[in-house]
Amino acid sequence: MQRFKNILNPFNIFVGINIIGFSLYLIYGLLIGGKASDWLLMENTDLKFCDFSMHLAFVADRANLYFRAPAFAGCFPPLVYVMYSFFYHLIAREGILPQQLEDIEQLPYFNLIVLYYSIIVILALLYGIYIYGNNSKKKNIVLFLTLLFSVPFMAGGMFVANSTLLVMALLVIAIKLRKSDNAASREFALLLIAICAGFKIYPAVFGILYLLEKRWKEAARLTGYGIVLFFAPFSLFGGMTGFKQWLFNVRSTTGVDKYGRIQSIRGLAYTTLEHFGLGGNRPTLLRLVPILFFVFMLVMICIVKSEYRRMFFICCIMTFFSNNSYRYTLCYLAIPLIIFFLEEDDDSVSGKEKVLRCIEMAIYSMVFAIPMLWGFLTNFKLTYPYPTLTYVEMIVYVWAYILMAYVTVSEIWKQLKYHK
Repeated sequence: MQRFKNILNPFNIFVGINIIGFSLYLIYGLLIGGKASDWLLMENTDLKFCDFSMHLAFVADRANLYFRAPAFAGCFPPLVYVMYSFFYHLIAREGILPQQLEDIEQLPYFNLIVLYYSIIVILALLYGIYIYGNNSKKKNIVLFLTLLFSVPFMAGGMFVANSTLLVMALLVIAIKLRKSDNAASREFALLLIAICAGFKIYPAVFGILYLLEKRWKEAARLTGYGIVLFFAPFSLFGGMTGFKQWLFNVRSTTGVDKYGRIQSIRGLAYTTLEHFGLGGNRPTLLRLVPILFFVFMLVMICIVKSEYRRMFFICCIMTFFSNNSYRYTLCYLAIPLIIFFLEEDDDSVSGKEKVLRCIEMAIYSMVFAIPMLWGFLTNFKLTYPYPTLTYVEMIVYVWAYILMAYVTVSEIWKQLKYHK
């Protein structure tokens, strides 16, 4: 009995549920072939590597980058296009100006470039996990492989080759290095966070960690790095004209409402209101929802004591706040998971606290694990009749919002008990 209790811990629960999901997916795939991947991988093979080839097509004409990129795709800062420009020039052909992602995908060596980009991302994540914890490198490798073959990673970011995974991996490294005893490592952490913010903007929220810890000089340098890395690259991509078009693209994404767009907090609110016939014309309410969510998360970040919980609420902002989120943004929730398993998880915890941790990690696992049981229950239906919403998407996001609610309520309850 004691041996069973030792096996039944948060880490084994998370890994075990993910292994079961992945194993059943492999078995089902061997039995029915590609239909298993149709169900899991957003049902559209045209999406493969699309977030990589698409941006390579945009960057082929640097001066007109933000005019070539439609609003949703053209809302990223120019620093990320420095990276895409590098990869594009490795496969560019003189006299050929790609107009769309299909043109990029037909260029020689495109698949090779995607392969090497993916290897870079995987190695960055592996290194980020490797530098955490000193007790068990085996545990680090198991966690790395578990995440790599999860829905947000394998069937999300890796499938479409989205830069979210690279940003997530760099943040994992930065968060560890920011507490290093070495001054150069701490400075490198600042630079990595600034680079991530220059890629996706919202990682700038990590700056709040330095403010909460009263590391004012580092916060000031982080701001300086961020400003330079954000504005300077515009000189390569249209200058002031490109900046103005970028602003237009960003503004055009903030008011987009689509039924079934549950990947963002605004989309969830819109879908819920519409589903119950309460939608109508409620633009003010829908504008307020993400703002209130952002403020509430900031409050939670400020009041929590656990670094894992603090990182969880920061990553909730990055996962759910952006109006153009997709399933790969769930990868950000792996950051607090890494911190919990490799730095905070204490095997000596027992009783009620251990049970609560096991419940939390069981819910966490449902966000990442391939939901094969759900597939059997729904007869492996492919999609709802709404853009971006699949049966897999729906169930992992239901669990993601349950997880956020569970952690939030648990932390509020803890704070209330503490202040009694």
